[in-house]
Amino acid sequence: MPVTDEQIKIIFDNTIKELQPVINNDLFYNNYIATLNFISSENNIINLCVKDGFAKTQINDKWIKKITDIFSAALKNVVQINLYLPNEPLAKTSISPTAYLKTNLNEFYTFDNYIVGDNNKDAVRMGRKYSDDTAPWNILFIAGAVGVGKTHLLHAIGNKYVSMVANKSVVFFNSDDIINNIYNTKKENDTDGIALQKLKTNFLQYDLMLVDDIQFFGKGKEGITEIFFNIFNKMVSTNKKIIVASDRNLEHLHGIDQRIISRLASGVTCIIEKPNVVAIKEIIKRKLATGTETFRLTDDALHFLASHTNGDIRKLDGTINTIIFHAINNYENNSILTTGDLQKILNTNAVEGNAHFNSSINPMFVIESICNDFNINVEAVISITRVAAFVRVRSICMYILKHKYKLTLNAIGSLFSNRSHTTVIEAIEKIEKQVKKNDEFANLVFRLMNKV
Repeated sequence: MPVTDEQIKIIFDNTIKELQPVINNDLFYNNYIATLNFISSENNIINLCVKDGFAKTQINDKWIKKITDIFSAALKNVVQINLYLPNEPLAKTSISPTAYLKTNLNEFYTFDNYIVGDNNKDAVRMGRKYSDDTAPWNILFIAGAVGVGKTHLLHAIGNKYVSMVANKSVVFFNSDDIINNIYNTKKENDTDGIALQKLKTNFLQYDLMLVDDIQFFGKGKEGITEIFFNIFNKMVSTNKKIIVASDRNLEHLHGIDQRIISRLASGVTCIIEKPNVVAIKEIIKRKLATGTETFRLTDDALHFLASHTNGDIRKLDGTINTIIFHAINNYENNSILTTGDLQKILNTNAVEGNAHFNSSINPMFVIESICNDFNINVEAVISITRVAAFVRVRSICMYILKHKYKLTLNAIGSLFSNRSHTTVIEAIEKIEKQVKKNDEFANLVFRLMNKV
């Protein structure tokens, strides 16, 4: 018997409370999660109304998967959650939830909200050719620094491909996903090779594969790389398409199997550069025009914000979200924020561990410096991945942020994908024990503390 909208609303109102202890931020939960309103449902697609654009961005970025998971579990069925602003019309068509379950795409990242400039226009133009299946090449390699929009572009290509190309499938993988899948399969007692063959067959069912952070296929993963190359090679030989992104150019992908590099070099390469100040100003204007126009920036404040981002759009997103949050909660509607207001907001937030401007206590600078020392990607360290090498560096970062910069446990957790107070304590205590037991490791940690 079908579940009615009234029944779904009751289930949603009861289920959403499960997020409160997970979010661990009463202000955000009470203002933006508890105020979610059920609108309607159709074909396992649940439409919810959010308070404002800030809430929509934050929930889509950080919490939509968790909300989807707990709601799907409560309904005993896979659902898709769509968020809408007040008075925003509902989409006429939506990609089915089973498609997103299969493709692992983030529906929030589209071409519509991807800001195009001189720094990325070639990559976007080429990405569109792959998204409508008109590209004559099998391989596209996208390179660019951390935070310039590579991951967003991959998801945008995939989402467009799903909607435009009939009877074909797409999948998104971070390199961690592939490494872990292959590693776990190799650990099984698979003497006859059935499990490994099943894994390869699963990869090969897709017509378009999107792979992010290929640079992690480095030294020490030769067996895994061999299997991935076989999958890669088979897809190309059967005229399927692969798009790969990296934070390094091909010539700087050290430690990766030369056959993979050769294959990537045989396709099309596009570089995404860091945007200049003029482009960043346009990006800021677009990001602020999302239904949260409770304030505006003076020209000087806009220039200040644009000139202090170092071209990292991901950091800019975090900074803008911080400003929006403070503006909504601490300023009157239609306030005009000056450079002084921004400095006050960002320096206040530095105490909580999230500023990007206060160079005396800049936690992201500390994390990036430590990651560079280990030649490890920052995004992986601050993500939820449990790969041992990233966990170790993450724990060292937490230790240094606590002991040198005296950040609170909650502030540290917020820097690493909102990890809990308990998780941060366990990570720091683990490093403390190793420092006491291992002089060589202690020297390494203390050298890093002095360096940053």
